[in-house]
Amino acid sequence: MQWITAFLTNRQEKVKVSGTLSEWLEVLSGMPQSTVLGPLLFLIYINDLPDVCDNYSKLFLFADDAKIYSYIKYAYDSMCLQHSTNKLHQWAQNWELALNTDKCAVCRYGRNIAIKSDYYTSDIKLQEVHTVKDISVTFDEQLKFSDHCYDKIKKAYSVLGLIKRNFNLLCRDSFIMLYRSMVRSHLEYANAVWNPHKQISGTGSNESN
Repeated sequence: MQWITAFLTNRQEKVKVSGTLSEWLEVLSGMPQSTVLGPLLFLIYINDLPDVCDNYSKLFLFADDAKIYSYIKYAYDSMCLQHSTNKLHQWAQNWELALNTDKCAVCRYGRNIAIKSDYYTSDIKLQEVHTVKDISVTFDEQLKFSDHCYDKIKKAYSVLGLIKRNFNLLCRDSFIMLYRSMVRSHLEYANAVWNPHKQISGTGSNESN
């Protein structure tokens, strides 16, 4: 515990602009960046966040990114989702974590959505979007991945152009190595999500073990 206290307290910082340094200032919050202990302490700090939603909605966490979701069938379900959003906002205030409302949005998934309620946080209406990028995979409201495929193809062509401009003399093996590491990696990233396939075990059988 004393190590963690020493890691987080008695810290100072100064800013350098055009070769001129500012005076030392006390760092009263946050933690040092690019440290091994930092991410672990952050996970401990938000460890109770999933309990905020209770039984009203569910919460997905990845690093500092949180997603509240719920199946909306009746108006009551929308009220429960708003209740979870309110509790999340209250939790952030209690622990002095500011929510970036510009990055908060609502996305609805499914066909023939009958109930389209508005959702708010801190009296600010959340914007509704039709696509969401999650860990570099683009999801649209119909759970189709045409936008994702287009972005990845565009990125792959861009990297191919970069290779062509900067490597004039390449043997076949060197090009294959660059292609696999710099181009193919973009095309195949998370393909189990946006282009899943099921392999059937056995021959001539349609049943999986």
